[in-house]
Amino acid sequence: MNGKSRGFAFVTMGNRNEGQAAINALEGQFIDGRNLTVSEARPKNDDRASGDFQRRHR
Repeated sequence: MNGKSRGFAFVTMGNRNEGQAAINALEGQFIDGRNLTVSEARPKNDDRASGDFQRRHR
């Protein structure tokens, strides 16, 4: 909302091997003074999908 980057991105790879190679190559690297954390995306948990997350953290 403030125009600043949230600092994350999602990237689709051609296959699992390419994805793992990207993780291995980029994890821990520095770009523009920031340390990269690279991992495989995971589905949202049920709490967030049902709206419980927002009710607990207002």
